[in-house]
Amino acid sequence: RPKKGFTLPMQQWMTGPLAPFVEEGLREVLARQLLPEDFVADTQRRFQDGRLHWTRLWSMVVLGRFVRRTESAHRPDEDIALHSFA
Repeated sequence: RPKKGFTLPMQQWMTGPLAPFVEEGLREVLARQLLPEDFVADTQRRFQDGRLHWTRLWSMVVLGRFVRRTESAHRPDEDIALHSFA
């Protein structure tokens, strides 16, 4: 028998149990002005409407979480500049 793959139910997870994680990541992106607010809102709306693959929104969530974690580990004597990706 050939191997069969499976699809993770990310759409359901991101709108269900992972929703707080998603919202926090997006808040971080907006708070740091990494992406334009209307772009983030449109991406989130299109994802929730089922018109956009989950990976598009997930990349924003991970970016927000990464920046937050990186900044919390940042030492004051280092000069790190974060620029917009938009």
